[in-house]
Amino acid sequence: MDVSPTLALSGLEVRELSVYFDAQKERQQVLRRVSLSLKGGEVLGLIGNTGSGKSTLMKCLLGLLPRGASFEGSLILGDRDLTQISAEQWRNLRRKALRVITQNPYLSLDPTMKCGLQVAELLEGSRAQKRRQALELLRQAGHAQPEKVYEAFPHQLSIGQCQRVAVAMALHGKPQLVVADEPFSSLDDDMAILVSDRITALTQSGVAVLLISHQLEAIDRAADRWMVMHNGAIVEKGVGSVLAYEGTNAFTRDLVKSARKIGQHKQHEKAMQHPIFEAKELRHVYRNNLFDKQSSMVRFQPLTIYDRESVGVIGPSGCGKSTLLRILAGLMPDYHGQAMFQGRSIKDWIWENPNSYFSSVQYLFQDAAAALPPHMTVRKLLLRSISNHSDGWEEEDTKVLIDLCNQVGLEEALLERERHQLSGGQQQRVCMARALAARPRVLLMDESFSSLDVTVKVGFVELLERLQSTLGLTIVMVSHRKRLVQSCCQRVLDAGDFMAVS
Repeated sequence: MDVSPTLALSGLEVRELSVYFDAQKERQQVLRRVSLSLKGGEVLGLIGNTGSGKSTLMKCLLGLLPRGASFEGSLILGDRDLTQISAEQWRNLRRKALRVITQNPYLSLDPTMKCGLQVAELLEGSRAQKRRQALELLRQAGHAQPEKVYEAFPHQLSIGQCQRVAVAMALHGKPQLVVADEPFSSLDDDMAILVSDRITALTQSGVAVLLISHQLEAIDRAADRWMVMHNGAIVEKGVGSVLAYEGTNAFTRDLVKSARKIGQHKQHEKAMQHPIFEAKELRHVYRNNLFDKQSSMVRFQPLTIYDRESVGVIGPSGCGKSTLLRILAGLMPDYHGQAMFQGRSIKDWIWENPNSYFSSVQYLFQDAAAALPPHMTVRKLLLRSISNHSDGWEEEDTKVLIDLCNQVGLEEALLERERHQLSGGQQQRVCMARALAARPRVLLMDESFSSLDVTVKVGFVELLERLQSTLGLTIVMVSHRKRLVQSCCQRVLDAGDFMAVS
């Protein structure tokens, strides 16, 4: 059966779809008789908590289920049943008729290829024509300096900038279906609105868009209809504002309640302690090693962070937030100026006693998937971390393992899974549990809430407050979402007031 890119596709129809994973010689049902319809020119919002099956549904729609997975039901695109096509026909369909924006752009982009070339290779025409079109797509995706992004490799950009590269790749041509899996989780509010407008503009030419997100404000802004998924099944459907939901479904009501709670600004008692971090005349130079020249520099105004304080740093992607955090974490020793921890130079401390420093200061990466080993179960990963810091624990390792899981809301059933079997939010919770195993004095959090659903975000805010009060933690959190930072930090700093990128 031929699946031609010129085939006139009228929409998507999913009927009684069930997906199964084979784990530990057992068949686990992940999706439970899911049915949905999506017309051309329409945006359907799919909402759900972490692990509800949203990303599994996306992979099934794109023919990208992992090995060992099986499914029942039908997938109808236009007038063709996609369950009957070959692997080659799937590839042809993904290349021409389907577009996908994944949650983690670092994993979807080629790390060995410049970002602009990855956009350009999808286009037609001469090399110069492809470059012009690629620059325009990058500009439409919100890049103020598309020429600079064109020449950069993914690792030279922030995750938010890479997300906009992925969006640019999805904007080209006239696809029949765009599947956007958490496309706004790495973007600040202004960029999220811009990208949302770009995606919804595709519907004017008859493109169908499936928007998967746990950000209810994004669903309200872009979707014509919405559906709620829980435990692999569709439990609620609706139109209009989901944030104004007043229905009877308990799970949906909890989602809406949590989303409203995140938006509330809390008053916190300011910490009055001695400084734990101090930075003076701090700057970091990024160099282009290929041409041995400076590509950019980040400068910081004097900064003091106090012991037992929670500080939030807000700002758009690429402003230098993660650079500051990595300097404080000891991961960027080639900085200029002074960076002090408890009155001592961070460089000297790490040189003299690296184990002490890296146990005291724990870093939670923005990209949780890249921070986890690909072929290690959660149980083995956490037990290894507990063993490395066993002097800080009095209980048995097994009890500590369960306590860590409970603290971060990680189900015990997930302990036997590996990284690829976890959702983005579950991966971040594993990273949090691993950090807490060290009993640190400082938690440095780089957009650590970006991949979490709203109910888990509320739980994490409450968790951080408990940890700070019981363990005396200092927390430094960078984020592009001001409302979230205000709800859990005693002090909020705007990156534009003390950072500058040149």
